[in-house]
Amino acid sequence: MSDALASHIEKLLLCLVLFIGFIGFADGRFTAPICAPDNNCIQKNSQGTWCYIPAPSTSGGTPDCVGPSFKTPDMTPFIAVHIKQGLSIAYYNEVDTALLGDANYSIPVALGRVVLCASGAWAGSFQTQCLPTQQDNNMWPQFNSECIVSIAQDFVSDGCYVPKSGNILTDDPSTSTLKLPPGSLSAPLSSPTRSLHIITPTLTTFIEPTISTIVTNGVTQTIVVAPFNASSNGPNQSKGVVLPIVLPLFFVILVALGVFVWWYKKRARERRYFAGPPPFDGPPPQWEPGDGK
Repeated sequence: MSDALASHIEKLLLCLVLFIGFIGFADGRFTAPICAPDNNCIQKNSQGTWCYIPAPSTSGGTPDCVGPSFKTPDMTPFIAVHIKQGLSIAYYNEVDTALLGDANYSIPVALGRVVLCASGAWAGSFQTQCLPTQQDNNMWPQFNSECIVSIAQDFVSDGCYVPKSGNILTDDPSTSTLKLPPGSLSAPLSSPTRSLHIITPTLTTFIEPTISTIVTNGVTQTIVVAPFNASSNGPNQSKGVVLPIVLPLFFVILVALGVFVWWYKKRARERRYFAGPPPFDGPPPQWEPGDGK
């Protein structure tokens, strides 16, 4: 193997390092506990779920974002959508308030800004917050662009807290307060409308979208339960599955190539050292004894 080939392998190693670094920094999900300046925090619970832990708040108890502080009117539509679905932390498209994913959603670079909404409870009080963001681990509002209200969601499906209504949706029928009526799985959703509340629950028995109803404080609501295998994250779900496989593979290749280049250069240095100067094969042609004086 030539020195040129060894140089090419070194360049390949550098490319692999840069590629792995790009994969790590392109990820938009929550990767570490964070707190905003107002002491509202996002951290994992005992089940490993990212949850919103709000500081005690005196914000208004309505979803309308109108007021002197923490009440940006632009966030009113997102507050209204967020409190009608069960993910306590969710990302939404800034243009049409479409649900993009949960706390593990990876923000595509080409998408630009999205809206992060989070709901939680602390010390008997409830809070919901929405703010625009462009990066991971970010709860820092820019130019008072957030809205914070003292209300909870109608129900919770990720186990982060129990809302004021007491409605929770889990994969354990003994603990879930939302019950699907018999035969609801046979009613597939064909044309969802904006009047239906979209849910992404943790129920593993769902095969296709279904329509059902729940009763909250005496009011009947129509809900749409998304299928278990239709993740709102789209390609981000496959990314979460592929990365744990691809990254270790790249690491093994990186180490193997590094060891090979080190071994090759070590052998090359040893060959040059032990070879010594070229052997003396006698005087050059047409040499005479007096030429060296």
